[in-house]
Amino acid sequence: MFWRTVRNAPLLSEGLPRLIAVLSDQQLAAPAGEAAQLALVAQLLRERPTLLVLDNLETLLEPGVRQARYREGYGGFGELLEVFAEGRHRSCIILTSRETPPRLGAIGDAHAVRVLELGGLSVAEGQALLADKQLSGAEHDWANLVAHFGGNGLALKVVGESIRQLFGGQLGRFFEEAGPAVFGDIRQLLDEQVARSSAMSSTC
Repeated sequence: MFWRTVRNAPLLSEGLPRLIAVLSDQQLAAPAGEAAQLALVAQLLRERPTLLVLDNLETLLEPGVRQARYREGYGGFGELLEVFAEGRHRSCIILTSRETPPRLGAIGDAHAVRVLELGGLSVAEGQALLADKQLSGAEHDWANLVAHFGGNGLALKVVGESIRQLFGGQLGRFFEEAGPAVFGDIRQLLDEQVARSSAMSSTC
């Protein structure tokens, strides 16, 4: 398994040599050039089944455009996806993204590419997610908390830590006393998500 977050938008040229090293058990060095590296990755995928996880792929896409496209200098990630979708191998790639990458539905076939859309968390799922925060509150407080943040797991994790630190883990106190300062990190998080929305979404 090879897991990599791309939240900080690394270039593909930074990740391919490491991927080649992992796939080859540190036996092969990456050749010069991105095209040659992608060809070697395709070969190694045929030889060894691998799970590759790319997290936060939306950070590589141009924000606020009608039709999704990669930011300048990041088109190679689309070629990497094509290597996975079109090659004959038993490997798998999992992408997490708030936007669908360009051409995802056009590469491979119906059996090679699957898209799963995740909705917001339920109250029970929100409670399970925040179990380590040891929060306490009535059922209606939990329902309000999850509903207030639309079941967004990341937002709930951020606010859950604030409730633990500032309100002793008590949801009732949080709703009674929370002021603008408490929501600073949440607003920044949600602003990032809004910025990722396409122009088409914002006009609907």
